[in-house]
Amino acid sequence: MNCVHELKFSWRVLRLRRRQPLSTAVMATARDRCRMLSAISDCPFSLQPCRKLTTTAAKVVTESKRERKNYLPAGPEDSTIKFAMSLPSGTMNNDIAGFCRKAINILTKRGTQQCMIIAEQILVKLIEERKEVKVTLFNRVIRGWARTNTDDALFKARSLLERMWELQETQPNLYPPPNNGTYSSVLYVCGLSSHPDTRTVAQRLVQELEERLQPSFPSSAIYSQLIRVHSNQASTQYGAAMAAEDTLIHLSSLSTKGRPHPTTTSFNRVLKAWSTSQEGRGAERALEILEMMIQLEANHGVAHPDKYSFGTVAAAFARRGQPQRAEAIFRKAVAHFRAKNISRAEDRVDLTSCLNAALSAWAKSGCDEAATIAETLLRDGYSLTDMSNTAQAAIASGDSFSVVIRPDLATHMSYMEAQVRCGRMLQAHAHVVAMVEAAIGQAGPPPTTDTFNFVIHGWLRLSQGSGGKYVLSLLNSMINLSEQHGFPCAPNSGTFNMCIGLLCKENSLKEAFDVLIDGENRLTVDMFPYQVLINALVKTKKYEDTVTASTLLHRIEAGVKKGTFQWDPKSVGLYTAVISAMANFRSKESADLALQTLGHQKNLGVQPTSRAYTAVIFAFASLRNVKSGRVAFDLFREMQVLDSDPSNKLKLDRLVFAAILTSLRNARTKESAENACVVLSYMLDLHIHGRPDIEPDERCYDACLNALLNSRDAHCVERAARLIKTIVTRHHDGALSHLPSAAIIKSVSKACSRLQTATMHGFASELSALIKQKE
Repeated sequence: MNCVHELKFSWRVLRLRRRQPLSTAVMATARDRCRMLSAISDCPFSLQPCRKLTTTAAKVVTESKRERKNYLPAGPEDSTIKFAMSLPSGTMNNDIAGFCRKAINILTKRGTQQCMIIAEQILVKLIEERKEVKVTLFNRVIRGWARTNTDDALFKARSLLERMWELQETQPNLYPPPNNGTYSSVLYVCGLSSHPDTRTVAQRLVQELEERLQPSFPSSAIYSQLIRVHSNQASTQYGAAMAAEDTLIHLSSLSTKGRPHPTTTSFNRVLKAWSTSQEGRGAERALEILEMMIQLEANHGVAHPDKYSFGTVAAAFARRGQPQRAEAIFRKAVAHFRAKNISRAEDRVDLTSCLNAALSAWAKSGCDEAATIAETLLRDGYSLTDMSNTAQAAIASGDSFSVVIRPDLATHMSYMEAQVRCGRMLQAHAHVVAMVEAAIGQAGPPPTTDTFNFVIHGWLRLSQGSGGKYVLSLLNSMINLSEQHGFPCAPNSGTFNMCIGLLCKENSLKEAFDVLIDGENRLTVDMFPYQVLINALVKTKKYEDTVTASTLLHRIEAGVKKGTFQWDPKSVGLYTAVISAMANFRSKESADLALQTLGHQKNLGVQPTSRAYTAVIFAFASLRNVKSGRVAFDLFREMQVLDSDPSNKLKLDRLVFAAILTSLRNARTKESAENACVVLSYMLDLHIHGRPDIEPDERCYDACLNALLNSRDAHCVERAARLIKTIVTRHHDGALSHLPSAAIIKSVSKACSRLQTATMHGFASELSALIKQKE
């Protein structure tokens, strides 16, 4: 809706509602309104600039009734709010005030802080225009602040209450005083607020209301609201439960004088306060109050315990890890409501919540007998669920009332938790199957995804090699029930993660792969099952399984590119694991696949680890040919570049140098021999300049010297002899800790002897002396 339509709409209202012609003043007012629409900065609705202002007035005067209807806002709520916000001062009549009240009603239902700020601005506009504002409108704004769940909602509500009293004192004819509903609304805000001063504000409100109403008193609902405020803070504030009980005592003292009296709701809120309180005797005090309620009922008092009363006390003991007492409360409730001499408001009392508290307490107790007791409790509960026969049996026995149990999901979950914690997975599994059959026959609640996941997790945690078939049957049931019956039990990512984890744990890798593909097709898997299955596949040390693991890596890459899931930086180890496993097969095919996997990792923008590079270099070293040696040397050069970058985490280590020197040794060419010398020289240089972790050891020296000997070049043999002398000299000086092996020194000495030159004979003599010295 642009400004032209808004302007036409406002002029139509001003003219038709006031029943007066468009005067110059009204024209000016409309222009002012248009300027306001463009200038409002705190309004959350975008307004486009107005054009053709000079011709709009004539169109408003001449348009027909049908044409005027076309200018009504397409979105009536937002347009009404924009209209109310843009009204200039001094132009509001009763009809426009009605529009403002409508705007307030709309805004208070939205429950956002921004909308409530605008609602208050419109309310202030009504007050400034001296328009009547009913108490109910103030109450609605106060309750609207409660929906915002903001920290300042409490003080906004309190300030509105104070403003109402100010207006009533200055303009009593227009603004009536706040009523019980107003204070109840403010207390409602207090009940939803988590501010630490909430209880103090609520207590002062009730005291203020008592003073203003003297000699009368507030209604029972007001005191019940105050108790609720204390109760909601009992879990975090010491003394809140006692304050709730003190309010109940005060209310009880008023009832003896014929004034407001406590209700069952008031008692239940005090019970909740003690139940959630962190104070020492909270559960015991709740039980004492419950006994008091039972006594009041026996004496025909107004308050009497209901299902919530017993359920709250049972939950108090369950929360404190006392399953025996929670169960005792449940059985006490059954006996109480089946008694014949007590009148009640309901014919059937549903004690499901009370049973759930007892079951939950036993399930979390960790006792060896918890599963058996839970089974007994559930069986006793089912004995009360026959809705058709229970009432008839009660009437036949003279009992006018009956107790019923309607097992819900919480009931079944607590029972299964008890079975799982005691290691009785077959019983838990059978219970889920029974739930499915009952739900299909509409005789019980349908199991949810969480229900199935709980049992699957139990199999995962406790399985000893036989849980796979049960988990697969549960997964198939979830899929069939969600697709064919519409049950809320469709498998999620957690379901597939646990199923695959269990199958991998039992080494059922084919079934795990099938489950992963199924989850992938349903778009309900994340990175976790890929990690689990890949790690399981590479551990088998079978070539086919390693190829499958590599295929899964490609699926991960495709999923990341499609945006199905985001790359997990921790998953870089998957590439390392697959590459390392592939390199161990020592074949050209496996080496090429390892190199290809390394390339995929780099293309994905993921930095390979030093271990991954090393594995590929070793893979090509095992091929023992010139071409593979060059590939390995190129990879080493790539690592050199990364190592020289201070910002890169990849660093060369001794294992990498051993791998590349081994690869160059196996190439058996002069080129590879020269490259081996370059690599060893670089390694020595790094060690001398502060990298003690990569000092050459015997393995590195031997690989380089063998590379020189394998070239079968006289110059390389001479170079090997000189290299040994250099290493020995530095060793004597303390610069190096390791020496070449005696075997390689003998090999170099023999190679020098075979060369019929004086220099070589001299080298051979020196090396022979060195061998004797080392031995």
